[in-house]
Amino acid sequence: MQFHSDPAPQPKGDDSTVPAAAHQSIIRAVAVAVCATIARERPPLRVCMWTAPIVLLTTQSGVPIPIGAAYRASEVILGAVIGGAFHWSAEVLVRRLSRL
Repeated sequence: MQFHSDPAPQPKGDDSTVPAAAHQSIIRAVAVAVCATIARERPPLRVCMWTAPIVLLTTQSGVPIPIGAAYRASEVILGAVIGGAFHWSAEVLVRRLSRL
């Protein structure tokens, strides 16, 4: 059985892709600038300077950057909620076992 994948979209020869690429670069630059400002005021948050560009660079092609960032933020929030639930249940279990 042979699987065929769609070829990667090729850039168009006209100038219609230039504004979109410039727009994405501006969004990335603003994200890094905001994170740099936060990291300057709060040095323990230096890692945030790398988080924004990584999230923005790993968005799927064809997905707008704000939507991709929202997807990633929702993944992080969901992970935090699930981790918090597991931590809470472990604490309850330890308390009950320590009473025995």
